[in-house]
Amino acid sequence: VFNVDPNNEQEYSKALREGIAHASGTSLPDNGGVGYYFAHSSSAQLQRQLNAVFYTLGKLNPGDEVFIWFEGRRARYVVQETRVTSPDDVSFLQEDFGKETIVLQTCWPAGTTKERLLVIAQREEEG
Repeated sequence: VFNVDPNNEQEYSKALREGIAHASGTSLPDNGGVGYYFAHSSSAQLQRQLNAVFYTLGKLNPGDEVFIWFEGRRARYVVQETRVTSPDDVSFLQEDFGKETIVLQTCWPAGTTKERLLVIAQREEEG
């Protein structure tokens, strides 16, 4: 769900019931900059109940591919790194990654709200 206000709980809660939320004010594919996407993780028992799209996000490693479909086109990103941060750390939004980048975020460990897992991936041409 594109252009979701991450500061409006009612809006982002609705989007998270549908799947992955793209934070408004962050970049979209083909616009350069940093795009920020977030979704639920959960325990295996609650995965279907919470639409835990990012349940397996922690299995991504540098070199893995991530694809986003936007306006009928597929954008390919390659994972550069993963980080575990505090829930209120949004410093990644101010980083200069040097090229179009996405940050995928979920609660960590899966099924808790203790910390946040960030997967950082950069845009690469289809090859």
